[in-house]
Amino acid sequence: VLFSAKDFSSMLSQMDIIESILDSDKNLIESLAQDKAAAEEMRAEILDNKSQQEAAKASLVQKKSELDAKLKESDALLATINSNMSDYEAELKEIAAEEEKIEKELKQVLAALSASTYVGGEFIWPLPSAYQTITSSYGMRYHPTLHVNKLHTGTDIGAPNGTSIYAANSGTVITSTYNVAYGNYVVIDHGGGKATLYAHMSQRLVAKGAKVTQGQVIGKVGSTGYSTGNHLHFEIRINGSTVNPMNYFTKK
Repeated sequence: VLFSAKDFSSMLSQMDIIESILDSDKNLIESLAQDKAAAEEMRAEILDNKSQQEAAKASLVQKKSELDAKLKESDALLATINSNMSDYEAELKEIAAEEEKIEKELKQVLAALSASTYVGGEFIWPLPSAYQTITSSYGMRYHPTLHVNKLHTGTDIGAPNGTSIYAANSGTVITSTYNVAYGNYVVIDHGGGKATLYAHMSQRLVAKGAKVTQGQVIGKVGSTGYSTGNHLHFEIRINGSTVNPMNYFTKK
């Protein structure tokens, strides 16, 4: 372009044009370089976001897997609970039926003995004097194992396992056996329709038909049958019906 100039003046003019073109090209190159750098930065940011998204996705997949596993465990546990509840309800019905059976039998047997003569005297406390804590009184209550409101037919007295149980009065043992509700229990007829019952024993030390005297050790405290802890369940029955024992004996 310079060599085509016809004179020095036109060459200077053409040099200005070339310089302007070169400046424009330089600016264009710089702009392209900036655009390229911005594109690279954007690409790196996109790749970084993609990496973060993939990590987040992997974390979600892991959490979903853990949640699915916990849901399976929960379903299995719920199935076990439902099965146990079914067994428990069947057991409760068995206990309730057994208690009703015992109640009917005791009423019949004791009513038949009401014509006999009472041995006389007051009932004594059926445990050593150190144990006088009433853990459950006679009367209506929410049953701790059957989970229903029903009459508590006796008085529960707390005492350690193996504590001696005394005959509250003299009489004849008419029952000494075990069942699912009372566990090991003894019933003593005192004549005149009066009888005492001692339940949840760890041991029975008298047999049916035995003659016992007031204060004689007839068994040991325990938690057999349907019981929530070591104690003596003590009943007094008049003509087969339960009464509040606290109104009928003196403490030993």
